Amino acid sequence: MILFITGVLLIALGLFSGAALVAYGLGALADGGGMALWVLFPTLSLAGLTVVGMAARSSGLHGLGLFVSLSLLVLALAAGAGLVASAAGLMAPPVSAMALWYVLVLAGLAGLSGAATMGRIGAKD
Repeated sequence: MILFITGVLLIALGLFSGAALVAYGLGALADGGGMALWVLFPTLSLAGLTVVGMAARSSGLHGLGLFVSLSLLVLALAAGAGLVASAAGLMAPPVSAMALWYVLVLAGLAGLSGAATMGRIGAKD
């Protein structure tokens, strides 16, 4: 149980790091945290999923995995929306377009692969 809780907290910190990167890219945060957020976003998310995977029973893992996948997809969509709105002239250019691209690619790929995997697991149950 302690491993499961630790994994969930690691996932939450990883998702928060990704959200902070998106907020910084859009200009909502004054400081981007340097390279720490860039490294912590994927590292904590992956470490948390690994720890949860080691500790959880399959039924608990399915729901949490789907939640994490959807959260990553929401992050990717927010980053993509910021890039599109900036390119269309609807908002000022992002403070850090690289941060938005980084979250868009990493969160998008991880979220899509996780959602596809969870969908296949759910279909077999």
